[in-house]
Amino acid sequence: MSEYPLEWQTVLDITVNIVPLVILAFFFGLFAVYDPYRPNPFMFGMGLFLLVIPFVLLAFLTYIAGRTIEDEEAGRTTEPEER
Repeated sequence: MSEYPLEWQTVLDITVNIVPLVILAFFFGLFAVYDPYRPNPFMFGMGLFLLVIPFVLLAFLTYIAGRTIEDEEAGRTTEPEER
C-alpha cells in the first residue's frame, strides 16, 4: 500500500471536485478579509454559512469518491458477492 491514502491517478480523477473546493476556499478568505455586510451581522453570518456548508459537503463527497475509486481499482467491493 502506498504512503498516501490516494494514488496520483485517483487524485486526477477527483480534480473536478478539488477545483471548486479551492474556489470556495478563496471566496471564504476574501469574504473574511473584506466584509461587504459590516452593518448587518445576519447577512455576514448567512454569507459564511453559504460558503462553509457547501465546502464541507463537497469535501466529504470528494473524500468518499476518492476512497470508492481506490477500492474499485484495488478490486475491493463493499457489495456482497453474487453466488
